[in-house]
Amino acid sequence: MPTLYPIGTNIVVQPCELPNTTPSGLYLTPTNERSKNLYEVTAVGPDVGMLLGICAGTKVILGQFDGEKVEFGGETYRIIDVSKVLAIID
Repeated sequence: MPTLYPIGTNIVVQPCELPNTTPSGLYLTPTNERSKNLYEVTAVGPDVGMLLGICAGTKVILGQFDGEKVEFGGETYRIIDVSKVLAIID
């Protein structure tokens, strides 16, 4: 099966959802505004390095229109330069 590998300082991200409950168990109502810019990193380019703390599995917030949308293997991904990452979610 083919794999998507970014080059340079690019990263590959996939949309992900925020949890519907807080750590204390309170239910949060679903809204599109909360999670539309939340992504999970699936692959990093060779020039990204660990200095930024970004690796596969890291959750990041991106601008709404940043990066290139790509359909690959029946899934939707976004390829973006690591400098466009607005925040890292710990």
